[in-house]
Amino acid sequence: MTWFTWRQHRAEAAAIGAVLAVLGAVALITGIPMYDAYHQQGVAGCHEAGDTTDACARLIDAFRSEFAGLPMQAAGQLNFLPVLVAVLIGAPLLAREYERGTWQLAWTQAVPRTRWVVSTLALVLSGVAAAAIALSVVLGWWLRPVVTSAFSVERFNYTAPVLAGYFLLAMAVGILAGAVIRRIIPAMAVALAVFLPTRLFVEFWLRPRYMTPTTTVDPAPGTGTLTEEIRNGNNWVLDSFLVGPNGNRLTDADEFHLFGGGLVDDATLAQHGLRQAVSYHPASRFWDFQLIETGIFLGLALVLVLLAIWRVRRW
Repeated sequence: MTWFTWRQHRAEAAAIGAVLAVLGAVALITGIPMYDAYHQQGVAGCHEAGDTTDACARLIDAFRSEFAGLPMQAAGQLNFLPVLVAVLIGAPLLAREYERGTWQLAWTQAVPRTRWVVSTLALVLSGVAAAAIALSVVLGWWLRPVVTSAFSVERFNYTAPVLAGYFLLAMAVGILAGAVIRRIIPAMAVALAVFLPTRLFVEFWLRPRYMTPTTTVDPAPGTGTLTEEIRNGNNWVLDSFLVGPNGNRLTDADEFHLFGGGLVDDATLAQHGLRQAVSYHPASRFWDFQLIETGIFLGLALVLVLLAIWRVRRW
């Protein structure tokens, strides 16, 4: 079964391997001088010390202007790779057998259909998960100097556990669509229509709600030291707002009534007795969030794969 599955999917494996090889080569060629500059120019020292002075800010901006373009573009484009895997590998995996009629031969041999489908899915999904982990290693190393916060979209989405979850759920959606619809093109369309909204829903609606955000208010009016430190750290800041003398949060209408949309400095805040506040998830929650989101995607993937196996056994 292993040899037969490899024969069936060696082209896909070669394509994924080629993408990883090219990406790794580009990352090494551009990343080695980037890391040299990161340490030699003092950017690493600014990040490690959490220095927010103007000198460090200028240094970091200059470094990012020089080196951030290519890794950030790669991170943006490769966000669609799980979708491509779902459409090009997941959806045809079983739909091809039905559409071409080869299931009548493959599933009536000495190997029972259940063993055939379980072995095939296990091998293909393991290979996809391994490719996702390799992609995570390459992009994580490449992005680290230019994206310091692990909670940033680029760093979070390309960390190994959750990235493997994205790929496996994408594959599972395509596999189940192929098992149910039994036609390659419609299964591809369903895989795209189901996975992408699910991924976006989890990222933009569920993720900020995995845990209750922490809210911190500056201890005195007109002093933004504490909230500024939180914003400049590796925390995931969800919202910044002002708190009035009575402890209530100011609405946009309240702020416009007080300041007329003009620039508000610390002296103005102190004059009105206003304090700055932030709602955020501390950097220490990063791995908790990774495990929660990975669990969501792996749980959904497992359910869909089991449904696909059940569908094949019932056919």
